Amino acid sequence: MNIFFDAKARKTNAKRVKKLNEKTFFYEASDILPGRIRAAVRLAGEKIGGAIYEIRLYAASAAVLTTDNGAVYVTDCGGISGEPERALRPTANEIREAVIKAAGWSPFAHAEEIKNGYITFGRGIRAGFGTLCGGEVTVRGITSLNIRIPCAGTAPRASDAGGVNGLIRGLLIAGEPGSGKTTMLKNITVLLSQSSRRVCVIDERREFFGREGIFLPPANVDVISGCDKETGIMRALRLLSPEFIICDEIGTESESRAVKACLNSGVRFIASIHAGSLCQLVKRRQFITLFNCDAFDRIVFLSSGEPGRIVQEYTFTEVKYAILGADNDMPAGFSHGADVHCGGKKESKTVSCPV
Repeated sequence: MNIFFDAKARKTNAKRVKKLNEKTFFYEASDILPGRIRAAVRLAGEKIGGAIYEIRLYAASAAVLTTDNGAVYVTDCGGISGEPERALRPTANEIREAVIKAAGWSPFAHAEEIKNGYITFGRGIRAGFGTLCGGEVTVRGITSLNIRIPCAGTAPRASDAGGVNGLIRGLLIAGEPGSGKTTMLKNITVLLSQSSRRVCVIDERREFFGREGIFLPPANVDVISGCDKETGIMRALRLLSPEFIICDEIGTESESRAVKACLNSGVRFIASIHAGSLCQLVKRRQFITLFNCDAFDRIVFLSSGEPGRIVQEYTFTEVKYAILGADNDMPAGFSHGADVHCGGKKESKTVSCPV
């Protein structure tokens, strides 16, 4: 049976792949934990019916799993509880041990990442740190750890690439942290690769394809990793002649200016940005820089409760109307259907415009 053409088989296979990938990512993420914590976290994870998005450790306080239904505490025996006083209590040394293991037992090789408060390990799994130090972050000062588990996402189909290939300028993916922005960008990368488009991924934190030697990107995809986005974008323009540049989390005005240079060279740009709504988005200065140079044809917003699900889509014209209108709280009035497929559920929505 050809599952590419059989819709029912494809849907069943996608569910199976998603389940396997979620388990794999969870087990890979928990593998860096010290023995007693790893055993308890994995037992607790098996008791949770839905997805697990984060593993959080707080020194002398609690081990926590972030799930579909909110945060749950991991007990010493691998149970789950809603009561923090019953939680397993990691020590500061155990948290530091986890960070050192994530660094492949060589934290000096990852000093730049650690200094910036995070480390990436395995297949692009990112862990952020909480510290008590006031200056640069060091392993010795780490007191809490947040391991973000990548969403498995829906297996992309080559037929879905039309919505991305049809872009004139670019696509901006907006959402709150944990809404699946990076996963959607990964799926778009695969779709464009399948349609033989030249793609360059600017992978500053090595979240797309993991660290060196883990696994390689597909055909037609160049990767620039481990450098800041502005440098990576300019390097891609000068050396790799891409048709598309894909970049996660545009966060500074200098990065926005680099995107502008990219657009003036005729390259289409696909990026993500932190914003839970259009009202929040238009208040971000780096977005205004992008908006003023007509950077994107479309802007999609992802659900914070269901990672990867598109809940709203705006065209450039609609956003322009919202910014130039009386205010950003737009009463009901105008609607159209969404037309974006990049690995999430397609959604229709109502766009409200000021009058």
